[in-house]
Amino acid sequence: MTAENAPTGPKMNILIVDDDKDSAMTLGWLVEMLGQDYKLAHSGQEALDVAPGYNPSLVLMDISLPGMTGYEACQKMRQNPALAHTIIAAQTGWGEEQHRQKSKEAGFDHHLVKPVSIASLQELLDTVRKSKA
Repeated sequence: MTAENAPTGPKMNILIVDDDKDSAMTLGWLVEMLGQDYKLAHSGQEALDVAPGYNPSLVLMDISLPGMTGYEACQKMRQNPALAHTIIAAQTGWGEEQHRQKSKEAGFDHHLVKPVSIASLQELLDTVRKSKA
């Protein structure tokens, strides 16, 4: 995947939530390479503080976060009317069916297994773009 393959159309705001700052930045660069804007948050509370003002089309949220799990942060985001149309994807090293089910129960729309591949991210961006059309 190269920048030439990035989707056309308006840029989407993507909030990346990961306490591993290097992983968050790397995913941010990938999102940027695919033609999108991004902001980083390194905890669930920071994500809750940033999201309403940033108005993300997509949140990519790690599950293992300090202080508040990604599950808890997702549930709190779902309670905020300003984020009613935001798509939230779990990103985690856990990919078994029980983990996917727990993500769904917490309110996540998608479940990505780390490391997130370019193809998986591109597919998710395409899905988000179609849902916003």
